[in-house]
Amino acid sequence: MSKEIISATYHEAGHVLALLLTTRRFKSVTIVPENIKAGYGIETSGNIRGIPSDIKNQWEIPSFFKPVNFNRYFKNDFIKVAGLVSEQIYTGNSNKTGACDDFDEWINVTLLGLPDKLNSKYQHFLLDYTKEVLELEINWLHISAIAEALLEKKTLSYAQVIDVFIQSSKMWKENNPSA
Repeated sequence: MSKEIISATYHEAGHVLALLLTTRRFKSVTIVPENIKAGYGIETSGNIRGIPSDIKNQWEIPSFFKPVNFNRYFKNDFIKVAGLVSEQIYTGNSNKTGACDDFDEWINVTLLGLPDKLNSKYQHFLLDYTKEVLELEINWLHISAIAEALLEKKTLSYAQVIDVFIQSSKMWKENNPSA
């Protein structure tokens, strides 16, 4: 398996975990370029919201996240950069090569009209915050499990992702009984 494909699976798995953390559903995720217009990606679902109750609270969110009522722009930005950040964590490389389109879209759409100084601070905060959330042990376990399933099957439906998520949650609980 090529490094590019493996990096792509971690990239897409990062988006998937961010979607789950922000309680957003999707139809499928794929690493088969022909299945999505712009290459690898996630087929979103505009009219389906929420996540199954049996997986709620099966991840870790830092306490400072909980009291804040994030607006949809922050959630959307978190989802967009989660792929880039996940790929960077996996590869250990801070370049934007594999996720250039995500990064450019995020910079060009979300931050329009903000003063440069605020743009820069927001970008750094969001990238740092996303990295902290994704690097939490349970969250990285989920990303790795989703990436491995993507490598094996190439495309996963939402239901298949939930199954992988439930299995990685069980593994987490078995290895961390006090958690």
